[in-house]
Amino acid sequence: YWHIPHINLGIVYEHFENDSMALYHYNNAVSYELYSGYALKYRGDFYLKKEEYGKAIEDFKNNIKLSTYYYDAYKGIATGFAGLGNDKECFQYTLKCIQLDSVRAIEDVVPISTPFWQNPALYESGIRYYEELNELLPYSWWIYHNISQLYKFINNDSLSESARIKAENLKNTAK
Repeated sequence: YWHIPHINLGIVYEHFENDSMALYHYNNAVSYELYSGYALKYRGDFYLKKEEYGKAIEDFKNNIKLSTYYYDAYKGIATGFAGLGNDKECFQYTLKCIQLDSVRAIEDVVPISTPFWQNPALYESGIRYYEELNELLPYSWWIYHNISQLYKFINNDSLSESARIKAENLKNTAK
């Protein structure tokens, strides 16, 4: 049970923006906790916040080997792949989240896809992610809205406007 105090200390140090001490305690938690993957989840979340996406993906994949609750790990992996610009893998893990808990997964599209919005080099990957999501949820106006915004960011006004119109039409139909 020594992993629990280390997780708690990691959270405290993270709150006070002392990343080196936070990581020190998360690493200790992972070394002590060998049976549920709980510490890996916390360290993976830390890596996501620090935009160390490859390390986060590795922690969440290792979490799956130990845990019986996969949703958070799939969400972390999806977010990590978004941060790496890998829209296909991001969508595949989003799909796994949807299969486990469709209501929560739809709400989690925002945090999963956040890295696509934070880095201009990933805007096009974000568009492809939302287009793939649209195949699964074709009448969701907010997907077209996001596609429209991302096209706008890459200065493709015609595709942005086309997606915006689709979003408005779907939104008005839903009312």
